[in-house]
Amino acid sequence: MFRPKRMCGIRPSATPRRMAEDPQLAIRAASHTFRQAGLSAVSRLLLCLSMQHSLLPLNLVIYSDRMCYVSQRVNQASKMSYANCLAATGMTHSNRLAAKTVEIRCPACGRPATIFREYPNDGSKPHCDNFNCQQQLDPVAHELRAIDARVRKSMQRFPARRLRAFLEGLVNTGVPAGMRANEREDRRAAEYFIRKFRDFFPEPFPETSLSVVLLEDPRGPKFGGFTFSQEQRRQLSLGRLLGLRNRLRFAWSAEDVDRKEWLVFDCRKSARFLTAHPSIERVVAEKVLIDEPPPYDGFQQALRYFQRNGHIARRCVYRRCDLSQFFFAEHPNQRYCSEICSEAARSEAKNLWWSQNGTEWRKKRSDQKQK
Repeated sequence: MFRPKRMCGIRPSATPRRMAEDPQLAIRAASHTFRQAGLSAVSRLLLCLSMQHSLLPLNLVIYSDRMCYVSQRVNQASKMSYANCLAATGMTHSNRLAAKTVEIRCPACGRPATIFREYPNDGSKPHCDNFNCQQQLDPVAHELRAIDARVRKSMQRFPARRLRAFLEGLVNTGVPAGMRANEREDRRAAEYFIRKFRDFFPEPFPETSLSVVLLEDPRGPKFGGFTFSQEQRRQLSLGRLLGLRNRLRFAWSAEDVDRKEWLVFDCRKSARFLTAHPSIERVVAEKVLIDEPPPYDGFQQALRYFQRNGHIARRCVYRRCDLSQFFFAEHPNQRYCSEICSEAARSEAKNLWWSQNGTEWRKKRSDQKQK
């Protein structure tokens, strides 16, 4: 007849009862038997964690040469084989673990991980194992397929013509520079610009963005915190994009090379918080997004193109230009954004000269004819 050995200094006859009363004792007994069976430390740790997170029943009865899962409705004294217990549950051990876990990817550093699907509501959620990140992970928002699809869409390579069109469209969005601001028209123009260049903005922008989420205080109204509504987040996200447009206009008009590069660098930092995942925590954003270089997504590709080709970024000298004030010059001597502005500026210059010097010129011409 089979007799179980002593486990962790407890009598064999008292082990099932005491294990049912004390879950930690069951985990210690399981670790001791796994060590006797020759399992590695990593395997023992994974199995014990599985028991602790209710992946395996805590009233696990372990013997020296076999182990069996005993549900709470089955007599603890029955010696069911491991295969019979799995057949009774209708699923294998690997399927049992797969049903409880999910593969995720950290939105801040991009490191993959496997976590449990459900956690208690006491705030004990897992964190990224990257020491420099420590981002809190969510099994739904950070699912591996969703994050990979978002990154794949934003990291596609764009041709130079598309990047130039994006930059010219952004800097000329809304009310032209030098005119009186119109907030409603600016926001309407920003929405049209986002629809036109949707592949440069990952979801869920402009419904929300990390730069807007960081303005909120998640402590709740009881402790002085506040959160924005969905419409407020959308309007603030559009406002952040328009603020980036204004800084890009300053960089476009700057004549000093060092000042232009510094302003573009500030635009790149602002764009990083527009396109980053909105679930990134404040501490992680200050540590990872600011200290580390941004990924080479569509927005960063466009700003990098402006850094390399800032010497051909011009502003149309025609004061009444309402087509494209800011543009990239096709040749070194180009001063106007289009032929329309060029012809209009030439016509105005001729009319101005004629109004100032026309009378004197006609008088001289008439004098020459009389002679």
